[in-house]
Amino acid sequence: MIDAADIRGHARRAIVASLIALVAVPRAWAVIPGRADLPQGLAVTGPDGRSWALSLADPYVVSDAAYGYAFGEALHDAASRAYYVAVLLDSWRVKSRGDLLQRLESLRTQGTRAIYADLLAQVSVGGRRGWWQRSVDMLQDRVRAYRVAIVERESAQLGAAGILAFDISRRVNTARWGYAAGYLSESEAWRLILPAARLAQSSFDSWEAFGRSFLVGRDFFWASSNHDTSQREFVRAVHDLQTRPDGAWRIHPWRQPLGDVPIRAADPEAGDQ
Repeated sequence: MIDAADIRGHARRAIVASLIALVAVPRAWAVIPGRADLPQGLAVTGPDGRSWALSLADPYVVSDAAYGYAFGEALHDAASRAYYVAVLLDSWRVKSRGDLLQRLESLRTQGTRAIYADLLAQVSVGGRRGWWQRSVDMLQDRVRAYRVAIVERESAQLGAAGILAFDISRRVNTARWGYAAGYLSESEAWRLILPAARLAQSSFDSWEAFGRSFLVGRDFFWASSNHDTSQREFVRAVHDLQTRPDGAWRIHPWRQPLGDVPIRAADPEAGDQ
């Protein structure tokens, strides 16, 4: 249960993040070059293994109008770093490199899919609920009832992978944020992102399947009608990624080879901050 102090703390963090963003974003847009202007070693233009891996987080890039494929030292100016430090604090309560690594490890080993799997096991044992039981459950625990309804409705089509795509996309996106905030070096970020990409390819057979898993996972995570507007934005983002001529998921074939994608090993590691 969230108490009043927790709500006040979250509100304070949101205000701080907003103030930093207001100061930082205009300058960041002014100094960060477009991907065509970046040196080739720092711009992932695709379609190739690296841009395929980064595109796993593109529902966030498209919906949030973030910086796309720019993934190099150009993102390490003071303004953009301050912005992403604030974003990580507000979104994940990340205050340091150590906090970030813990969050990324949690996404790798458990994530929201662990909650989904637990409810799926309970539904499999107890059977599907009638309308009366669903109504009672909603009154007793609305969030759990909402999530159980998703499991009952979606589990057959999602199959064994369940909502894994949601955790993979968040892991890739959070690694990108961590790099932009200065908590990770570029080589560290790739060592986190590329295994997630290989897991995605081994768990799904198409961008359509990955996108559905992502959207159901996000709906399951929030479990609230209060996020309907933002969920619609993500539904639109996933649709555009698959259908627009410039959509990353349309440009990149699902079976893009990833086997020997190099990781830059010579760049200095980010210090603890």
